[in-house]
Amino acid sequence: MDTVSDQAAEFRAELERLVTSAMFRGSPAVCRLLAYLGERWLAGEGGGLKEFTIGVEGFNKPADYDPQQDPTVRVVASKLRHKLGDYYQTEGRDHPVRIELPKGHYNLRLQPRQPAADGAGAPELSAETRRWRRRFWATALALAVVVPLATYWRVALSQREAAATLLWTPDMELFWQPYLEGNRPILIALGTPLFTKFSQGFFRDPRLNNWEQAEGSARLRAVQKALDSSYASPWYNFTGIGEASGTFLLSKLLADRRPDLLLKRSAAFSWEDLSTHSAIFLGSPKFNPQLTVFPFEQDFVIEGGSLRNLRPRPGEPQKFPEIWTPDHSALLEDHALLSHLPGLHGQGQIRVLAASSTEGTWGVTEYVTNPAHVRELVARLRSPSGSLPEAYQVVIRVKIKDGVPIDVTYVTHRVLRPSPGAPAR
Repeated sequence: MDTVSDQAAEFRAELERLVTSAMFRGSPAVCRLLAYLGERWLAGEGGGLKEFTIGVEGFNKPADYDPQQDPTVRVVASKLRHKLGDYYQTEGRDHPVRIELPKGHYNLRLQPRQPAADGAGAPELSAETRRWRRRFWATALALAVVVPLATYWRVALSQREAAATLLWTPDMELFWQPYLEGNRPILIALGTPLFTKFSQGFFRDPRLNNWEQAEGSARLRAVQKALDSSYASPWYNFTGIGEASGTFLLSKLLADRRPDLLLKRSAAFSWEDLSTHSAIFLGSPKFNPQLTVFPFEQDFVIEGGSLRNLRPRPGEPQKFPEIWTPDHSALLEDHALLSHLPGLHGQGQIRVLAASSTEGTWGVTEYVTNPAHVRELVARLRSPSGSLPEAYQVVIRVKIKDGVPIDVTYVTHRVLRPSPGAPAR
């Protein structure tokens, strides 16, 4: 561990081994504290952590939380110290490094293993530990001989669980809480633009996404005539690379926590779906006509290739336009919009990840599935009580290279107000 980066890599690898071990998997509160303290250590913020801060950020305690009245942090920290000690006496005894939580503070410490010379100083194992070790190796041998494939799948599952534990930081838990704890199934509405199918191919007019309007379009009739097609029919079987990538990111994030996760094309999404599910819409708002009637005043809307700012604050532009190369062959920058609203009749949730470009949609989905970005967003949105607003919009800048979002950054946000005359919630 000659460099800081080497030490961080060693720390992260050991942290993943801990949270996926048999000893820690059955203690979710201990794993949660370990993952939180590990994140702070990797960010260089472990020193000086206070019990109150850990309670609020690590365990979602309210802003008026009193550590003297609620000993959760101290109790879980004590359990963590004992489990670390037990772990390095059993499962982790041969690991090259160890993670410790010294008494008196909450800063984890990475220590190299100190091998005993000629067995001197090695702790004497208790009879119970020796029995546990014999059972462990007997079981391992049986598995190796009888079901070798089970070992492979167990390792794969452990790696998956490790990644999930490190991903679900307290801020991620808070941001996605309405979907994680809701009693409604989650439905991802995949944006599917309208194409017209001819006998000789397909045609897409990006200004139209309604078949009744498209049928009367002079451009569509001209294309049909040029192709000498005997028919023209609507086709909703294509989607953009950004919407497809966004669906993958959301499914990867949520599937383990919500096995009732569902996927549906936006063209087939119905009002009944919206009344019985919590929804996440991916893609341009013109793909999702249900989003035009909700009783909240939106401060930002996506129209005609740009994101409009309906109520600019001092220093803010009225539009956040796309930026293209001079020959208009490649998109360099777009602005995406994250909107969060309560569902119909105040039941369930609606989250919209949208942009005028497919690359922008991809970028905003990257933003909300990345713990570092979500941490920044939660810090900006969180109220003094520790909760997030009922309805809000967030503008995200997406820089693009060769059709791939390479940088996503927060620009501004608004807490939304109910529309005048909207029914009381």
